[in-house]
Amino acid sequence: MDTAAILIFGFWVTATFATTWFLGNFRRHVERSTLAESTQRFPDGAWPEALVILSLRGGDRSLRKTLDGLATQDYPSYSIRIVVDHPNDEVVQVIRRWKADYPAMRIGIESLRPPLTSCTLKCSAIYQVLRTVGPEVGAVVIVDGDADPYPCWLRDAMAPLADPQIGAVTGNRWYFPREGSAGGWCRFIFTAFSLPTMWLHGFSWGGTLAIRRDIACSAEFLSALAANPTEENTCYKLLPKFNKRMYVSSQLIQWNPEPVDLRGAEQHLFRQSVWGRLFYPCWTSILVGAAAIISATIASFACGALAVVADDWIYWLPLLSGFAFAAMTVRSLTLLHWMLEYHVFARQGRRLPVVTWRTVCELLLGVVWMPVVYGVALLRADLTTEISWRGIRYRILPDKAIHMTGYTRWRPAMEVDSSLEVVASPETTMVVSDPSEVQKVLVT
Repeated sequence: MDTAAILIFGFWVTATFATTWFLGNFRRHVERSTLAESTQRFPDGAWPEALVILSLRGGDRSLRKTLDGLATQDYPSYSIRIVVDHPNDEVVQVIRRWKADYPAMRIGIESLRPPLTSCTLKCSAIYQVLRTVGPEVGAVVIVDGDADPYPCWLRDAMAPLADPQIGAVTGNRWYFPREGSAGGWCRFIFTAFSLPTMWLHGFSWGGTLAIRRDIACSAEFLSALAANPTEENTCYKLLPKFNKRMYVSSQLIQWNPEPVDLRGAEQHLFRQSVWGRLFYPCWTSILVGAAAIISATIASFACGALAVVADDWIYWLPLLSGFAFAAMTVRSLTLLHWMLEYHVFARQGRRLPVVTWRTVCELLLGVVWMPVVYGVALLRADLTTEISWRGIRYRILPDKAIHMTGYTRWRPAMEVDSSLEVVASPETTMVVSDPSEVQKVLVT
């Protein structure tokens, strides 16, 4: 037992140094890259035409804020195409009211044709738009309905494409809750460790993803998009074939303050882990690392109990070193948060909640909770044969592809801010005789 206690102690010491280096290295990268990214740009008058693609099924509470952000970009020339899941989707009325506030903006609205069964509905919507993109467009920019596009978001997404070696540009989320909770901190910790991983491996985030038109509209990309689970997977597989690389931009990291409970956090981690299982090459490493952390956590608490019973100081080493690991992790996470707040979010005009001692204590408890929540999510992700998103179920096939088991239109009442005054009623519902036909309204 003495040997086991020393081994666990050694594991926590190694994990502490590795975590501190891992997050610290990413922090230094962001500090350097934000200074470099501020000088990236196309020459004046040479910014390419941009097409922003937004796929919607139902609506998020922050949708109107997202739409307003998209319509007020500091970018020379761009247009927006919105694909709504169904003509009778309640979100159509929000879009129409928003569109009326920006009559000069080039906005296209269309409903989704019968979706492909070999990818997600979002990929089907993107596929539908890419097939009809005109040659005047220089790049397409995919965005999510819960994104938070700040005034120069589109410039930041397009600027790195001035480098001919870059084929696509992406950002990421920073889930820092306004009010702490066990679920909110678990999701925050997961995201904080995901950012450096995605930067190192060139993984993309579909919430903000700019792709050169010649790549996005190529037959190879369209074919892969229709056969892969997500647009991120498609980019990861296809960009090397075009001799291009993914650029993970620090400036495009966006703050998400949405609250989430423990069950919601586990669902989020589960869904992200399923996508990781399907196309990230480091899936086995993730499983091994998570298993080691979980095993060491359980063993450390067991040693703590044994220390009380046996009254032997050596059994306190695993537990104390485990808490030291948690404390150093919280310190590294806090430093990373402060750095992002200063170098990224301040430039975006975002003011994040102040980190207090209460925040630190809650985050420390989150580090302790995290192995349990993440362990459950990983186990489910590794064993599941089906995943559900926005009310649609997808079956996971043996070759890591997916198959949509059935399509149903979005039915729940839309959750939006009361200021939008959206009411689902016969008078406010769009009806078409043939939903399989594209219903398109172009406003120029």
